[in-house]
Amino acid sequence: DDTHYLAVANTFNGSTFEVNSQVFAWNAAQLQFIPFQSILTRGSTAWRHFEMNDAHYLVVANSKSDVTYQTDSEVFKWDGTQFMSFQLIPTQGAYDWVDFVIDGAHYLVVANQRSASSYQIVSEMLKWDEPQQQFVSVQLIPTNGAVAWEYFELDGDAYLAVANQNADDTYQTNSEVFKWDSTRTQLTPFQLIPTKGALNWEYFEVDGMHYLAVANMRDGTSFSLDSYILTWNGACFL
Repeated sequence: DDTHYLAVANTFNGSTFEVNSQVFAWNAAQLQFIPFQSILTRGSTAWRHFEMNDAHYLVVANSKSDVTYQTDSEVFKWDGTQFMSFQLIPTQGAYDWVDFVIDGAHYLVVANQRSASSYQIVSEMLKWDEPQQQFVSVQLIPTNGAVAWEYFELDGDAYLAVANQNADDTYQTNSEVFKWDSTRTQLTPFQLIPTKGALNWEYFEVDGMHYLAVANMRDGTSFSLDSYILTWNGACFL
């Protein structure tokens, strides 16, 4: 299928968080995206598309139902005509997903933003288990109001950067870069980076130089503040 699709995460309709999000399909005749499939979501904040074993998947980050932040996020699998529910994954205030492949193994990592009482909770990494035909939890990662993950590879190593937005009593908290440990097959802390209400990370390369850009949203008193770009010096980002 050469059709192009666009998935939109709808969070709230004014009265409930339990609303339909939409998948749109490109219509070449009309030169626009048209509604294709409605999917029930709960306070959804992000979709992530990934491919695995020649199949297409979508995973949605469901942040909350009308009564709790402890709600399942959901993986959908393309069946040739539409996306069908494939796996429910327990999450807490889920805000983002990232997928990556290392040594032939497929991983998903969720950014859990909050529980009902705290932003200082754990996010989670899951690995595809072929015999069980599902993703299983393999690592819990302490985060502070996590809202985004960025995966990148640099000098032969794999890294994940998390945007930590809020540590309960302050928006001025460290975000963190993790490095993949191939011996232990897990993420290990690599570098803490001071941020202010961090909303997102972006990794990029220019002329052989490696950079990480952070979007700072707020510091507790103002939304007017600097974001910044860090440069890789061969050992860390500065």
